[in-house]
Amino acid sequence: YQHSSNLTIKGNQITNNSSYGINLQSSCNYAVIDSNTVSGNNRGISIENSSNVSIINNGNVASGGSGYGTGGGIYLQYGSNALLENVIITGNQGINGMVAGGITMVESAPKLQNVIIANNTTADKGGGMYLSDESNPALTHVTIVNNTANNTGGGIRLHNSNPTLTNVTIANNTANNGGGMYLNSANPIMTNSII
Repeated sequence: YQHSSNLTIKGNQITNNSSYGINLQSSCNYAVIDSNTVSGNNRGISIENSSNVSIINNGNVASGGSGYGTGGGIYLQYGSNALLENVIITGNQGINGMVAGGITMVESAPKLQNVIIANNTTADKGGGMYLSDESNPALTHVTIVNNTANNTGGGIRLHNSNPTLTNVTIANNTANNGGGMYLNSANPIMTNSII
């Protein structure tokens, strides 16, 4: 847990914690989360009200999170306009009405580049990704595959959000409604993408 500070976390194993693996809150001035493995925690990485955060490199595998509430793998909220680059978000579970097994965004507009979101599940909405409350991220070269939602949006569930998707693949996701993508008051912009 870090509050209003500068921080670099590099080359670590962050595993089997009962709450978040990493939790940054309230205007964290600067943070780089680089080449870590984040696995088996109740929830993986949570960032709140902190925009100058970078989560980079293949070692950042937010896997095995089984959190309650939102975002088993990664949770970005309230202006957390982070950079996620070369990240794998896999094997997370959203249970007990939780939205988004993989990644949740609330009022945030991060940049995702070369990200894989795969094999995540949720008992509710957004198996791979859940966006709400004017979350308008830019996704480039992102793969969203083999995710499952018991309710809506196996791959992505959008609520009042307008992401930009460029060279994005959304495939082999399942849900009761909207296996690939479920839209509610949403207007995504898609270029060279596959659903």
